[in-house]
Order: sequence, then C-alpha cells, then structure tokens
Amino acid sequence: MQPAVHPFTEGENTMGLVTSARPSSTTAKVVALILVALAASTLVVAQADAARSHRVTVTKTATVAKTATRVVHVDGHRGEATVRRSATGRGTATVKAATPQRARARAATKARERALVQARQRAFATASAAAAKIATARAEQAAAAAEPTPEPTPAATPSPTPTATPAPEPTVAPSPEPVATPEPTVTPSAEPSAAPSPEPTVTPSPEATTAPSPEPTASPAPTATPTPEATATPTPEPTPTPESTTTSDDCGKTRSKDDGSAWTCTFADDFTGNALDRSRWSPATTEATGLTYGDCWVDRPQNLEVKGGALRLTTRKESEPVTCTANGSTVTTPYTSASVTTWGHYTMNRGRVEIRAKMPASSRPGVHSALWLFPQTLKYWGDGLGTGEMDIAEFYSQYPDRLIPTVHYATSTRDYTNYFCMVDDPTAWHTYALEWDRERIRVEYDGQVCLDHAIRTSDTSVEQGRPFDQDYTINLTQMLGVDGNKPTSGTTFPATLQVDWVRAWQ
Repeated sequence: MQPAVHPFTEGENTMGLVTSARPSSTTAKVVALILVALAASTLVVAQADAARSHRVTVTKTATVAKTATRVVHVDGHRGEATVRRSATGRGTATVKAATPQRARARAATKARERALVQARQRAFATASAAAAKIATARAEQAAAAAEPTPEPTPAATPSPTPTATPAPEPTVAPSPEPVATPEPTVTPSAEPSAAPSPEPTVTPSPEATTAPSPEPTASPAPTATPTPEATATPTPEPTPTPESTTTSDDCGKTRSKDDGSAWTCTFADDFTGNALDRSRWSPATTEATGLTYGDCWVDRPQNLEVKGGALRLTTRKESEPVTCTANGSTVTTPYTSASVTTWGHYTMNRGRVEIRAKMPASSRPGVHSALWLFPQTLKYWGDGLGTGEMDIAEFYSQYPDRLIPTVHYATSTRDYTNYFCMVDDPTAWHTYALEWDRERIRVEYDGQVCLDHAIRTSDTSVEQGRPFDQDYTINLTQMLGVDGNKPTSGTTFPATLQVDWVRAWQ
C-alpha cells in the first residue's frame, strides 16, 4: 500500500497548513478558492438575512364612485332610478423583500388593489340600495296615481240615475198626506204631557188615527226605504269599470315598455297538468345536442317531469353507471341530468323573457343550473363575433348566495357579466328576467337590475346590435358542475331545478 502524497513538500502539520515551508502553486490556488468560497457564502448569508429582515406592512385607502340603475315594478307600474355613490375602501398588505424600499412599494401596490376592490363593492352596494329605494317609491307613486283615474267616470254616471228615479215618488205621493198628519201629531204631543197615566191607551191611538191614513202608511216607506237603496245601488257599479281598463293575456297583466307602448305576449307556459307540453318544448338530451359535463342528459321521468304546477329538472347520481353518446364519443358516468329547449317550437328576436324558478337546495360544489337563451342557428359564429349566448341566470352551488348573468360575444367592454348579483335564498321562488334591444341587454332579478350591458363589439365596423339580432331559443338546464364546481363527497344528490312559469314578450 503506497503512502498518501500530500501537496505540501515539508513542514506539514496535522491540519494540513504550512508551518515553515513555502507552498506550491497548486496549494495557493486551493487556498484562494477556499477563501473566495467563504466570502461568497458569507455574502449570500448576509443577503438572505437582509431579505428576511425587510418585512413591511402598508395600509392604503381608496375612494371609488359607482353608478347603479334599478327597475322596480309595483302592480304593473314601473319605477326606475339611477344613482351614483362614492365609497372608501381600506386595504392592508405585508410584503418581504431584499430592501425596505422594494418591500414598501410592493406592499403599497397590493394594499391599494385591495382597497379599490373593497371600495368598488361598497359603492355599488350603496348605489344599488339607494336606486332600488327611489325606483320603488316611483313605481308606488305611479300605481297610486293610476288608481283614482277610473273613479270619476262611474261616480258621475250612476249618481243622477238613482237620485232622479226615487226622489219624485216619495215627494209627490206623501206630500198631501203630511198636511193631514199634523192633526194626529198635535193630539198625541199634548196628551202625553197632560195625562201621563191614562193615556198609555192613547199612545197606540196615533196608530189608530193613522187608520184613516192607510195612505200615510206608505209615507214611512218612501222616506226611509228608497234613500238607502239609492245610495247603495251606485256603489258596486264602479268596480267593473277599473276591471275593464286592465287588459290581460296569456302572460297575465299587460306590461308596458319604456316608451309606454304595450308588450305583446308571444310565449307562455305555466306547466299545468302532469306532462311536458312537447308542442312548446323538446328534451335536450346528450345524444341530440352533444352536450355533456361528465353527465348524460336524458329524457326520463326521474330527471324530467311536470308535477304540482312546476317543471322539475333533476341531476341524479345513479346506483349503476349509464352510457350515452356525445358527438360520436361514448360517455359512461354515474350522473344523469335534464334540459329542455324551445328549439324548433319557438324563437324570439329582441324582447323580454321572464322565468320564475327556484334553485336546487345545494350549498357545496357539484351542481350547476342555467336559465339561458341560445341562437336557433349560429348566424355569426364564423365571423368572430362569438355565439351571442345570453345567460339570464346561472347557479353554481359553490357560490350558493348568488346567481351570475353573462353575455357571450367578442366585446371590448368588461361589464358583460356581474359576479355580485346576490340573491336572498336562491332555493325560494324568484323571478329572473332578460330584456334586450338593438342597444342594450338588461338582466333583472325580482325587478332589480343586476346587469345593464351596452352592446359593443370589439370590431367597431360591425353593425350595431350584432350578434344579438338573431332568433333565440329559451333553454332550461340542470346539470353537473365542472372544474372548481365539480362534485365532491359532500355534494347532495338528487339536485332539482324547479320552474313555475316562463313568459316572453316582443
């Protein structure tokens, strides 16, 4: 075994350091490298310590103004108000960085962003509440102002009729007899005062003296009887008049547009009976549409039924997997869902749609419900304008306190949706509406506007109103959630969307 050869020639101690002999060039290089490494490591440690030590917390405030428009209907009368409100938000952020300046700058940016978000939410909520209050007051004033208008017409017509007819009869007939009446009147009036006890027999004598006046017997009748009859007769007569001024159709009470003209009811289904009216609706199955979200859309009573005056669409988790075909591909899944559409039965091009519905009782991810409009044909799909789909209300069970409206097309604006349409208990009955024309699309929940979108495509050369100037079908869908809203072990099935009625006007 050969002894180890050390780089030092002589005078080496046990630590490998030179004591007296001069090191070789190789040794010097090694020592230099070690020193450089030690210096570098010291610098890195110092920088790491500095980065860890510069931790800065910054608080910022921001003030934002937001405008909200609310529309409220009271007894068929519309009130609208637009209110602008300002609110201040406060945001705090803590950031670590290599220098205090960097840490402070980053923390300030984050804190300001948080303050802006809070300020926007507060301003919009305040403006919405104020606008709703004013709109409600205006609608109530309009309703109150409309109520007295029918009253003058009936009041003027009946009053002369009853008064003129009975008045001559009591006045002409009894007037001669009352002249003879003073004689019995004088007799009893004096006699009671003169003899209180013997004259009880005289008390009936006025009635006896009235015997020669069978004619006056009629006098109390005309005086007492016809008068209440005359006042009672006209009172019920005004009631039919207001009814005649209020018109109605299959959609209920006639609604008015913003310009005062009346909407025309073009579609109405109250889901009476015990079966889907297939002259108005068709089941939208996976085989027919190619649509699936990990479930099979089927036409089965367990998933699609009309019961108790409502349409019931249900997503179920079956005990055994089911199989369906979507665009030529086989889908095998334990989940089944249901959807219906007016495709092939009814379309509308601009107008108003109202749907009264209640969402599934589910507060965990896994359930998705949709009330939406979709073009009968994708007229602009190849033009880069998008489908033009309009979602009136979508319920994601991961967000059980709100519904989300969205319009789908190529637009340069950011108000094509609203994630803050909060709904008090979506599992109760609420009315969801969408109204659109050439300029705007407006979505209302229970008469409150939650989306007011000005139609504006990314391409300014496109004709105003596109791609929403085409024929649309009405669609009601209950399906499985996906992505962040996909089912978990805590998701409750079955989950049912109920629809009380659907109405459309143009």
